[in-house]
Amino acid sequence: MRRFQIIFIFLTVVTTLSAQSASEKMRQAKEFIYHANYDNALAVLTSSKQLSRNDKEGRFLIAVCYYQLNDLDKALTSLTQQVEEERSPYPESWLYLGKIYHAQNRFDEASRYYKLYLKTIRPDHPHRNMVREEIRRAANGLELQYHEQLAVVENLGPGVNTSGDEFAPVLSPNFVDKIYFSSIRQGNTGGARNEHGRPDDRLGHFFSDMFSCQITANGWGATTPLHYLLNSPKNEVLLDFNGDGSVLFYFKSWSLINGDIVIDTFKTVETRTLSSTPLQSQLNSNIGDDGLYLYNDTLMFFASRRAGGYGGYDLYRSSLVNGRWTPAENLGPDVNSPFDESTPFLSRDGITLYFSSNNSHLSIGGFDVFKSVYNGRSNRWTTPFNLGLPINSSSDDTHFRISRDGFSAFFASSRKDGFGQRDLYVAYFENFLPEMEPPQIVYYEPEITPEQQPISVATPPADFDTPTFNNEDTFQASTIPEPPVIITEPKVTKPAGFKALNFNDVSEVVTQGQETLDRTAQILLQNPNLNLVFTAYTHGDSPLTNRLFDAITAAENASKYLLNRGVSAKQIFMRALKGNASSNPKLGLEFGFTNTLDLSNPSAVPVIGDGYQSLVLGLTTNQALCYKVQIASLKGSFSNQALNNYPNAMVEKVPDFDYYRYTLGAFTTYAEAYAFRRQILSAGFSGAYVVPYLYGRRADKYEVKRSVGLFPDLRKYLGE
Repeated sequence: MRRFQIIFIFLTVVTTLSAQSASEKMRQAKEFIYHANYDNALAVLTSSKQLSRNDKEGRFLIAVCYYQLNDLDKALTSLTQQVEEERSPYPESWLYLGKIYHAQNRFDEASRYYKLYLKTIRPDHPHRNMVREEIRRAANGLELQYHEQLAVVENLGPGVNTSGDEFAPVLSPNFVDKIYFSSIRQGNTGGARNEHGRPDDRLGHFFSDMFSCQITANGWGATTPLHYLLNSPKNEVLLDFNGDGSVLFYFKSWSLINGDIVIDTFKTVETRTLSSTPLQSQLNSNIGDDGLYLYNDTLMFFASRRAGGYGGYDLYRSSLVNGRWTPAENLGPDVNSPFDESTPFLSRDGITLYFSSNNSHLSIGGFDVFKSVYNGRSNRWTTPFNLGLPINSSSDDTHFRISRDGFSAFFASSRKDGFGQRDLYVAYFENFLPEMEPPQIVYYEPEITPEQQPISVATPPADFDTPTFNNEDTFQASTIPEPPVIITEPKVTKPAGFKALNFNDVSEVVTQGQETLDRTAQILLQNPNLNLVFTAYTHGDSPLTNRLFDAITAAENASKYLLNRGVSAKQIFMRALKGNASSNPKLGLEFGFTNTLDLSNPSAVPVIGDGYQSLVLGLTTNQALCYKVQIASLKGSFSNQALNNYPNAMVEKVPDFDYYRYTLGAFTTYAEAYAFRRQILSAGFSGAYVVPYLYGRRADKYEVKRSVGLFPDLRKYLGE
């Protein structure tokens, strides 16, 4: 009898201790969940058999942790078992089932479980309005999933993204293969800290630091933090650069809500001070301003929850006039809503705005990316257009910025197929985005007084050239080179069946050159990988802008003839250049081919590159590698007479693109082109940028990367 009493007492004590242990673990897990430390919370909960197998609340919290850690399969399995096995499961089980299906773009199932959740909660429950909005978003997703997809979306991968929080990508102003971003991740400066900024390894979290990353042989990677004099134990969030990359704008504070917006001009360590320079503008994060985007150094867009808006965060703009930023102007009800609008981006054309909004009447998930275009005649923005799947998702999609190549864009998203809270993604568009062509720049030479510098608080010192601090977006450009010498002795190409055409009127191109055009069409149709470069030369001394447009029109007439013969538009590239002032007739058209390796007899056609013989000898534009600086892109003639003031003016066109691109200069090295770009920027062409050409044709970034082995100088263009 006494033996059984001892066993009973022992079992009672063990049970009591076990209960106390489970209770303590539940308390610890809830504490971790409160601080969004789901990894530790899950570890504590699963270490207790009682909590993980028999405890209703413990099982539910385990499923929540799986959901928060992006393990949707385990979360779905756990919650499904709970609602099937338990007589009265937690009502939030239906809510999280809806969230899981929503995250998987299974909008019908998501809506069904959201509605089940509404049936289980009381009429005055604080979640009711939120769930109704999610039902609307699921309905939007159900409709938008059948719309044409504009792009292919890829995660930047584990070389960039972590289990932490990566957000706010900012494209390099100088290098096509480099981006900057901010991240809250393990190992950040200052270690884990509590909400007051004090070290706390148990419940604290890391603060945001600024990073850069680049394309590598294995995709996006080479991620490095910015210098320790920029990153600190506080939160640093990179906002933007000025036009030439010499000034960095970033947010700095112990809090991600209120703080200072400061600038850095990449001073050397020896010339730095302990304090950062504040941005003197209308931006004030202490009244809710956030998400700065700087356009052409003279116009800023930002989000704000300041008083007087339409609700939540609204979008505002401010202009730099006579060295001062104008009062912030709300973009109005066409863009802003009672919900939140954030992270604005203005395209190069100056009128196409991208931003994110969580307007449940329009979005699929939380924040979606929208597009709106400014109509100058009506002084209004068009109705925001949802970019749809897969750019948008059932999660938050923000910080959308288009690359200058016009084919790709970067953004942050909290979608559940990622590595952490938010990841960085890239969208590849099938077609060029025409809004990424810069508007026509009016050329002028104003007298700028010291107080009228473009960004007065960030003007570099007098001896400042390009930043050299921490390998930022810089390139040690040489001095402005002399324009290349143009040898004007005409010499016609020799291959049989090809001769340069000369004529006085654009209408004569086809009639005088039909034999050569027929021969060209035959070769192009037989060799679909072959490319043709039409080069039209304009002779005479009338206004250059008019002559160049006449010349490119002549090339277009020849191109249309080939297209009617069945030649693909992708095989044709057209350009117009200045010829000899004294030559007669007024126009000349010559044929040059690229990608001729597959031809059985490459010498049978005129090949652009080394040894190419042209109507005008010595042109850098006819070399295998050439850099030029684009200044404008228009749907018509460039009326600005500034073209006469610079060497190697050129207009180019491709058949399936409506815009004419205007470029200046011609250089064999990126250093010379970069230096010339800086000269052009200072002259008023604020949208100028360097463009590489391979064998006479404009090269995109993929062609450039494939050609680095042949032309090592392209590494400098890519920023390697």
